[in-house]
Amino acid sequence: MLHPYDNIELCYQILEIFTGAVSAVNCTGMWENKIVNVEAGQFAKFIISQRDMYGNAVFSKNSSDLVSFTAQVLKASDRQPVYTSVMSFQPWGDIPTESQVLTFQIWEEGSHFLQIKCGGENIYGSPFVFTCTHGKINLFFYEDSISFINQNNISYFFNENIMDLSV
Repeated sequence: MLHPYDNIELCYQILEIFTGAVSAVNCTGMWENKIVNVEAGQFAKFIISQRDMYGNAVFSKNSSDLVSFTAQVLKASDRQPVYTSVMSFQPWGDIPTESQVLTFQIWEEGSHFLQIKCGGENIYGSPFVFTCTHGKINLFFYEDSISFINQNNISYFFNENIMDLSV
């Protein structure tokens, strides 16, 4: 994989790779470990990959030049803001990095949306659906679906293809 500022030797010529400015619609995100549920009071982690208008990775050379993202958690039923504590963006992995991790803590049980923006525009796939439950969660994977049961034996089902969460 080529990285910005790599030099490539082709037919006795050197080609230097540069990336453009970050494009919100091409930035991607995913839950750490691809799990779309959060235990109330525990830290949730969402990883964002910085991309330019061509889909190339945009690397930050140090913490001070990380792309500025904003995040908000909304209740799925009425899209009203939900209180979260300790919400922060940090480099994901070693610097230079193309990714950031959003860490936050949520207490309100239920279905929620995580909305992430860059320059006022949603990143690709935003808002992202997730569920907050009380107690430990047992996960069961089947094809493209995930089902889980919390300590109160309440069963949830999530299918990525239909982007629906049903109880």
